[in-house]
Amino acid sequence: MGGRHWACGWVRERLFEWFIAMRYSVDWKKYNEALRSRGRYKAMGRFPASLLYWKARQFLLEYLRARCEAGVRAVGMRIHSKWMKRWCLEYGLSLRAPNRKYKVAKRVLEERLQIGWLNCARVRKLCQLVFGYDPEQENWDQSPFQHNEIGSQNSKTLAVRGCVVPLIEGHADTRARWTANLTTFSNGERIMNGELPYAECMFKADGEQVARRLREHVRSSGHGSWLSVATSEKASYREADVLDFLETHLPEKTPERRWRIIWGDDARAHKTENAKRLAWHRGYVLLLHGGGATPVVQTPDTDLNQHVRRKYTELESVHILEEMRKGVGVPKTKHTQCIDMMAQ
Repeated sequence: MGGRHWACGWVRERLFEWFIAMRYSVDWKKYNEALRSRGRYKAMGRFPASLLYWKARQFLLEYLRARCEAGVRAVGMRIHSKWMKRWCLEYGLSLRAPNRKYKVAKRVLEERLQIGWLNCARVRKLCQLVFGYDPEQENWDQSPFQHNEIGSQNSKTLAVRGCVVPLIEGHADTRARWTANLTTFSNGERIMNGELPYAECMFKADGEQVARRLREHVRSSGHGSWLSVATSEKASYREADVLDFLETHLPEKTPERRWRIIWGDDARAHKTENAKRLAWHRGYVLLLHGGGATPVVQTPDTDLNQHVRRKYTELESVHILEEMRKGVGVPKTKHTQCIDMMAQ
């Protein structure tokens, strides 16, 4: 037993040293530069439990071989889930989901944030000097949804502890994408006066027949002009779709209405001269967030989309339960139902 415990301690120490060296002692900047020189992308790898299992077994085999070559009796051990759990508790480790996912390096993000803030400050200062007021701002952003959003998120369900939890749902519906294009206003008085930030639901469909049917549904349901519907081949926005969205919702410029700033993310369809020209003719100055900066400064991402998604999935779960009560075996949400729940 003594030899087994010693082997266990030796493997534990080597495994921890290897983990620290790989996870925290590697010069990732230098490693990524070497990758780029070979035409590959940068890397910041994950460390799953299976990798630790195999590495622990490798260290155990090295220990046993060294003992045998030295002519000393070798005692092995089993490396299983309980052993790995005790190892993690001993060294204060745990498997965790990444809660910070960066699209760009920190220095690049800092540079792009500074450029965006300076551009905004320049436009605001110019407006103050010329017209004597600080322009209000609007911000739009697309967020993907599925026709079974709660299934796409693999949300939990109530069940008796210790029992198998059965579930029947259409897997294709959890991958059937549509897009919600949502907006925020910096002027809260407009919202308090009843002017809702405009939004658009885009679905995957070919031809204008589906689009006309969905627009008629929005009109007959009385949702208001703040909500529009569009269709495209992949339910994603291209330049023509962005122009239609802006032309539908940006009001005409009048002498009485003040200039405004409108923000979009760093997408190719947002950066075209046609989009800038259309916004300018409607009395808007189009500014773009830098690539990778949207999770930090784009208000739909920071203050809107998460709450909308949470409330939408609550409504969707109630709708699916009602469909099951009616005898529908594999319920899903149709286009019109997605529109109604998003409007609500």
